[in-house]
Amino acid sequence: GAEVGAEVGAEARYPPIFEEAPRCSESTLEAVLAAGPEALLTGGPLLLRNATAGWAANAWDDAAIAAAVGETLVEMMAMPTTTHPTLDAAADALVEPARCSVYVADFLKLTGEAAEAVPFEAYLAQLNLLRLPPLLRGVCLSTALPPSSLSIANLWVGGALMKNGLHFDLYDNLLYQVEIVMMIILLLIL
Repeated sequence: GAEVGAEVGAEARYPPIFEEAPRCSESTLEAVLAAGPEALLTGGPLLLRNATAGWAANAWDDAAIAAAVGETLVEMMAMPTTTHPTLDAAADALVEPARCSVYVADFLKLTGEAAEAVPFEAYLAQLNLLRLPPLLRGVCLSTALPPSSLSIANLWVGGALMKNGLHFDLYDNLLYQVEIVMMIILLLIL
């Protein structure tokens, strides 16, 4: 287990194209709100720093999440390293995460312990908050987003060391990332 993970981790790296990718534009939430919803729908990725001051989800921690949805069964993905996707240079292949079902409360305990167990990492991907009303109530949508067209509100939860490359998909996304002991990434898909 750990020896294989350490071996893969030593060879793991992002492909060079990740390092060469251009940086996205930056703005303030106030400027985007003044410009209206179209400002988020055109022009590509946009970085808004400190745009969620006062947001209810800022108060989330392991205890609050476990109390709200701890008994919910979710799909956990486990990696032998802290980088996803992981490139196994020796095999010239991507290492895909192992998937298993786990309760949210158990996942939170595991990732708290995993912080001490590098190079192992586990995360929840695309956990749809529309399935979890107690958490969804804490997500205050900005007036810059057209809430009537919201079809998915995904929560990604991983350990503090987890890294994942910015990538393109077929949705309009708002990504909110907090780095504390655990990293929370919220994608709002319109």
